[in-house]
Amino acid sequence: KWLPDLILLDILMPGIDGFDTFRRLAADPDLKRIPVIFISASPSPRDEVFALELGAVDYLQRPLVLPAVRQRIRNQLQYLALRKETEAQYFRLGNL
Repeated sequence: KWLPDLILLDILMPGIDGFDTFRRLAADPDLKRIPVIFISASPSPRDEVFALELGAVDYLQRPLVLPAVRQRIRNQLQYLALRKETEAQYFRLGNL
């Protein structure tokens, strides 16, 4: 089973919005630990605060500045790698 390391999620989508999609991801035991970065064209600061309160790791405002987006993705992937390494070390130490 393949799972992504990171999800970029637009808030404004047809049918179901990004907030509802995030809630569904968070309710799934296999998906809830995948970091999510919200993307939005909404000028409302409330959307950004709400996204972060829900548990998003970051929030990007359109129009996107691609070098900044790439760096934010790199930052999150580095953090994820460190988290996985720390969890693996903890598991190894706990099973000595």
